[in-house]
Amino acid sequence: MGHSNVAPYHQTHLEHLTDYMCAHLSGVVLANKIDAWQENAQLTVSGEDLGNGGFLMAQWQYQAVVSIEGFPHKAIDPRYLLASVACWISEFDPDRSQKGLADPSVSVDVLDDGSVDVAIELELCEDIQMVPDSEGHIRYQGTQYRVEAVPIWTAEDVEIRHETGH
Repeated sequence: MGHSNVAPYHQTHLEHLTDYMCAHLSGVVLANKIDAWQENAQLTVSGEDLGNGGFLMAQWQYQAVVSIEGFPHKAIDPRYLLASVACWISEFDPDRSQKGLADPSVSVDVLDDGSVDVAIELELCEDIQMVPDSEGHIRYQGTQYRVEAVPIWTAEDVEIRHETGH
């Protein structure tokens, strides 16, 4: 038995999506022209025991907004922008439909100089998980925890036997 190397939380889904878009559209979308924020967040408390001493404490669902100022739609096909969002969802948020999350919506404001302001809105949902840590910042049921994805243990070797009785 081994476990996956799940890193501590470093970024929210929204931060990761924004970085992904910037990386894939570098030279087209400047980092200082893209902004992202969340609205209408909801925290659904769970407290589910995930094993390995860890808990899924809650799910954090929110409306994410990614705003891009001055996208040069005459210099690059705006479908590249939309494709980057679709690729991120497909690769990093594939269970959206199971969580009942709506598809992204896009609004565009045309500017006079041949560019557009684009706002992409999408629902995101993130697990808030905790693992035991004596240096952790959260005390829960008498134990100290840190916020981090709970390691998932998987079998690395599987042996299948088929025995027939005579």
